[in-house]
Formats: sequence, C-alpha cells, structure tokens
Amino acid sequence: MAYVYKHIRLDKNEPFYIGIGFDNNGKYKRAHQYGRNRIWQNVVNKTDYVVEIIEDNLPNEEVFEREKHWIKEFGRLNNNTGILSNLTDGGEATLGWIPSDETRKKISEANKGRVMSDEFKQKISKATKGHKYNTPEVRKKISDKHKQNEGFRIRGLSQRNLEHLRRVSENNKGKPTWNKGKTMPPRSDETKRKIAEGNKGKIITQQQREQISISHKSKPKVKCPYCDTEMNAGNLGRWHGENCKSKYNKIRPVVHTFF
Repeated sequence: MAYVYKHIRLDKNEPFYIGIGFDNNGKYKRAHQYGRNRIWQNVVNKTDYVVEIIEDNLPNEEVFEREKHWIKEFGRLNNNTGILSNLTDGGEATLGWIPSDETRKKISEANKGRVMSDEFKQKISKATKGHKYNTPEVRKKISDKHKQNEGFRIRGLSQRNLEHLRRVSENNKGKPTWNKGKTMPPRSDETKRKIAEGNKGKIITQQQREQISISHKSKPKVKCPYCDTEMNAGNLGRWHGENCKSKYNKIRPVVHTFF
C-alpha cells in the first residue's frame, strides 16, 4: 500500500513539500528520510519541520494521482503558483529517473566542500527520532531481499553494486592495472615505530587463538620442492621454496672424495 505525506515548516505552520511513499510496515520511512532538492534544503536551513501523513493505505496505481492533486492544491514555488518546494507536478514521471553522467558531475561539484553544522545535524536528529528501523521484522525483510540477490550471496553486494561492478569490469578490459610494475616503498623507521606502539598491550583471547588455528588448518597445503615439507602457501615463499635451506644440497649433491 502507499501513502501521501507533507512536510510542514514550523515558522509559518504551512506545508512546503508533498511526497509519496510505499510502506507495508507502518514506519513511513520515505516520509522521514532527509534531503530533497535545493529549495527544500533552503527551507530546512531556516526552520524545523514536521511530517504529516495526508492519505494512507492507497492502492499503488492511485497514489500518483493523489500526489498530483495535492501539489496542484498548494502550488509550487519554482513556477510561482504556490508555496511548495516540489520541482514537478508529481506522478510517475520522476520515478525510476537515472541521471546522466553530466548531471551526476554537476551534483558532485555542487556538494563538494559542503560541511554540516552542528545545528544542521541536530535538525536531522530531531526529524528522525522515534522511528525505529532496526527491528527484527525490518532486519528479516532486508535479509530476505538480499538472499534473492546473486551479488549479495557471493560478495555481500546489492544488485545495483553488482551491476556497477560489471560495467566497470567491461570498461577496464584490456587496460593495464594502475599498480602494474609498481612496488611498495619500504616502511620507514617512524612507521614501524607507530605500528609497534599500536600493537602494544593487545591480548589475543583463547577464542581468537582457536579461530586463527581453525582458519590456518582449513587452508590448502603445498609441498616445498627442495625439502618435501608440507606447509601453508604463505610460508612457502618465506622459509621454503627458493629460500629453503635444503635448496643447495638438492641442486648440487655433496660429493665425497676418498683418498
């Protein structure tokens, strides 16, 4: 089911935004989400606001018409017909809208360097207090939704992130990686000292030790070609393989000469 809501500015006690949401658990999450357009933001910078649900339990196909009705009722600031900060007449026109790369760049440039003041953060806190989204029911719904997503099952990614990674992969095919041929510089004494200071006093519990042990035991074993010792792959390059003490003897066996 769907609903229509309005944001009411407290300095004038009048609505300044009309929106719609789809919510089956009675939390009205979209209505309480922060951030709309620049006109909306300018109003919120000046005064606090409250959320009011105008119409509730509407069929999905009807809510768009009701949104247009209420926007027309109060009018819009950007076309000099009323008091709302809405940029459109409402309806389905803006749903599913995907901004172009140029639009994304403009949005990014406009938001660079913007810092929220403490007062602004307090307004966000007041607007969202009392709305508990982290309930067992909500977590279960999120979990069920993620379980149907291939990307989340594989790597903990949402469907949108998975599609983005696929596009990036296609775009980068045939291109050399940014770090190809580069090596990490050696750590300075200062860096080593900071790492040592950060690790001082850390205690590994028995449970952590057991987890580390299980993790190491589950790793596949490899065999050193010079001493035939089995070990984890990480130790092969450190203590064995080309660094194995038995390498010289296996390559050039000792020859005993008798006189």
